[in-house]
Amino acid sequence: MQADDYEREHMRIDGAVRFRDRYSSKLGFAMAAGLPVVIGGMVAFELQWGVVAFMSVVGALGVAVDLALSSYRVVLTSQTLHVQHGLRHERIPVAAIEAVTVAPHRMGHDRLFGRGPYEQSLDGSVRRYRKEGMRETVRIEWRLHGRRRTTIIGTDRAEELAEALRRAGRTEHVAVRVADGMAEALDEVEALLRPEAGATRRR
Repeated sequence: MQADDYEREHMRIDGAVRFRDRYSSKLGFAMAAGLPVVIGGMVAFELQWGVVAFMSVVGALGVAVDLALSSYRVVLTSQTLHVQHGLRHERIPVAAIEAVTVAPHRMGHDRLFGRGPYEQSLDGSVRRYRKEGMRETVRIEWRLHGRRRTTIIGTDRAEELAEALRRAGRTEHVAVRVADGMAEALDEVEALLRPEAGATRRR
């Protein structure tokens, strides 16, 4: 799957993409297709043109908002998991992810609230991006400033996304361990050099 114009121009993807998925709800497009029918019905009933024009503008704005909020994008790089929905762009650092699981979709299990593909808990700690007819979700447990968060992503490629996240996480954690090991080695070298430096000064 290739990047679309929105991803290239607005999402600021950081690095090579390891996973990409997009979802668009059929409901938003159905509403867009039905708007001309509604306008035609108002004209057929000979409503005043001012009323028709006002309702047409309101309907067009409503459809535009629904279309913007009826889709979401998921992009994973080696450093960050990007999830975009409307004007919301959630960025999850791979290093902050603690657990990744694939689980069946369960309506109402997490007591989430929302409209369309996006739902969240009252305190915002749990967020879910869902699609019509989804059977599996990827549940991601992560921390931000010490606070536990959960992001649930509905996708037909749940196993593929979960495996890509695990691989990215292993790479990130290996990099951290290597950096820590180098720091420890440098500390040991400095500790060994200090007595020699002191002995040189005493002579």
